[in-house]
Amino acid sequence: MSDDFFLFDTERLGTLASEDTIKKGLSYFIENRVFALDAQENMLLAQVEGSKPDQPYWVELLRGEDGQLLVNCDCASGRPVCKHAIAALYSYAEQAGNQDGGEGIGNTMEEAIAERIKKGRNEVKVKLIGGNLGFGIWQATSLVSATHWQRSYQVHIRSLDARMNYCTCPDLASNRLGTCKHIEAVLHYAKKRPEYKKLKAKV
Repeated sequence: MSDDFFLFDTERLGTLASEDTIKKGLSYFIENRVFALDAQENMLLAQVEGSKPDQPYWVELLRGEDGQLLVNCDCASGRPVCKHAIAALYSYAEQAGNQDGGEGIGNTMEEAIAERIKKGRNEVKVKLIGGNLGFGIWQATSLVSATHWQRSYQVHIRSLDARMNYCTCPDLASNRLGTCKHIEAVLHYAKKRPEYKKLKAKV
């Protein structure tokens, strides 16, 4: 897990808010409603456009003394973490990803893979439905899709290192990259599990 407190992936976001709130926050981020993002060591500030463009919400996210995320938002939604805060976290994750990628991603193919890694971390939830961490079948569901229907795909993990994995999504069939955001979501999830190091040690 990253040492960056405000860098949340799909799994960690799921501990903060309901799936519906996360989906709305992701939609706000995709619609470019987050601006004036200011990151400091233990505080994240942002303005997020709501239903009235001329009346954006101020969102303040703090790292509490107990290591918990504290949120203050003008929306007064009554929820500990609102959709505006989720949108701000997504915006911060994108900003951090752009900085990490600044070591000169060399070509279009690497950029396309990096984009799928980022989307897998932030936009897909996964569940093991058969087998084990290193050789199993997973269900991968996008939080937001081009349609209003949530689409789930099956991911078959054959290797934690080589691009030998398979997904039933149309992107993998057409992109010639050897991966997709669903596969990358599973790999991201797997690498955070304690069993991962044991599997790697056997290779």
